[in-house]
Amino acid sequence: VLMKDDPGESHVSIHLETTSEAPITPSGYEPLSHIGCLDVSIKNSKIYVTDGFSFIEIDSETNHASGVLNESMWSDVSITNSENLGVLMYSIAVLLGYNNLFLLHSASLVHNSNGYLFLGHSGSGKSTTTLGLIANGWKVLSDDTVLIKSYHETVECISFRKDMYLKEDTVKKFPWIADHCEPARLPGRKKQRILLKDLFEDQFQNSCAPNHLI
Repeated sequence: VLMKDDPGESHVSIHLETTSEAPITPSGYEPLSHIGCLDVSIKNSKIYVTDGFSFIEIDSETNHASGVLNESMWSDVSITNSENLGVLMYSIAVLLGYNNLFLLHSASLVHNSNGYLFLGHSGSGKSTTTLGLIANGWKVLSDDTVLIKSYHETVECISFRKDMYLKEDTVKKFPWIADHCEPARLPGRKKQRILLKDLFEDQFQNSCAPNHLI
């Protein structure tokens, strides 16, 4: 359930199945864009997203999406680590966007009641920076992905990714978190996973007003 800026609530749902067959684009859709390995088409209120392995159909009027994920994405490490997962993430981003919520690849922390967003590509040091600032008393929303919500001329940052995936050398820099790490859930990811809310219960924060962009 995603809260809008009005008194009502917006219910967003996704129904997914798995298959071993390649998807067939339904008739009546017109090409909209090509993003990386994704082909996006549109028909009236519906958007169709596919990468040739999986597909999801999104309906903006009902806030509902349904589709099929190729079962190989869970068993084949090379596919799991590829952009194939982008079908699901792109669809989630579209549904959230319909509800005035926008995904941002950024770490978010709070210090002295001021919210900070740290933007950067994967591997640029967002997680290392996050852990260093937490060790110095900062509060944290996420080290990787947040939601940005705009309403009534104000902007709110909301925690989205509440776990961290850390490289071995990062864990060595902060040995006090080693006992709280667990293997990454997705196959092929040579990283350790920690839950922010569990490990930093007193320093975890669900939302903030982002005052600074770094």
